[in-house]
Amino acid sequence: MDSRSTKLVRPGKPTPLVRYVPIETAVDHPGYGMEFDVFAGEWSSAAANGRGGPVITDRTTRHKAIDFRRGAGAPKAGAQGWAEPYPSDKYGTILLIWDLDC
Repeated sequence: MDSRSTKLVRPGKPTPLVRYVPIETAVDHPGYGMEFDVFAGEWSSAAANGRGGPVITDRTTRHKAIDFRRGAGAPKAGAQGWAEPYPSDKYGTILLIWDLDC
């Protein structure tokens, strides 16, 4: 890495296959740095009239998520966004929120 490079620093260590997953909050957002439940989805090439887009395919399985964005607001259940999976010693995997309807 030369001196012109910028290193992105994130809390924790990303999973081997780093990918963003679409999410929907299963409960009201509890606030900064507090764990809460979300539903996770996938990218569907058939969504949005064939243009592709995120879809929440399973609204029965809940996943733990955490949001460290400051000043982003606290939406109600049903808000959608994107998260990145990280290893968690407590849950196996936790989803770090990167974007969420607020």
